[in-house]
Amino acid sequence: MRERFDRLGISSRQVDRVGATPDTPEEYGFLLDNEGGGLSLTPRNFPLFQRICETVQGNHGVDRPLLLKNPWDFGHGDTIRTLLPDCRFVYIHRDPLQVLSSLYRFVTEAVAHPSAYLSLLSDRYRLFVESEFPLRAARLVCGRGPRWLAKAMIYHTARLASGYLRSISKFPPEARIDIQYETLCSAPNATMSAILAHAGVAGGL
Repeated sequence: MRERFDRLGISSRQVDRVGATPDTPEEYGFLLDNEGGGLSLTPRNFPLFQRICETVQGNHGVDRPLLLKNPWDFGHGDTIRTLLPDCRFVYIHRDPLQVLSSLYRFVTEAVAHPSAYLSLLSDRYRLFVESEFPLRAARLVCGRGPRWLAKAMIYHTARLASGYLRSISKFPPEARIDIQYETLCSAPNATMSAILAHAGVAGGL
């Protein structure tokens, strides 16, 4: 994989400032989606999710708890808790305008300048950028109809936020912890210690 990254000239995700190597942590949603199960965890793709978890724990020790990240599951906590009754959630909250601005830049850059890294990560994205009409149509929307794109992103983000509010109404207090993105950035060690304590992980940082 390192040779492949070097051959393709991959050193970042290209669509943002995040560096990229074969060891870069990524969302499990990509693995689910590449198998045709969609980006979010569902009863249908849950067996694949279990195999992913078993593989990770097999490589790093079955007694270690797993901390998994997938923004597409932000609004699906009630479904996940049905599948994994003992799981706990860490919700990271950020200013909605900052979220939308970041998402808008990410999408427009991924459309205007196809990312070799994302093409390796996502079969859906690779097929999209290798297509002719869908890519041209997306570039037209980004170039001439940015308001359409912004409205679609607002709708998507609001729908996930509604799902989050619906989910937490069904959670006991110990099932989740909510933190602010800005707090995580300004005080990462203290924030992570609080998360580990919430998860019942002995030792902390």
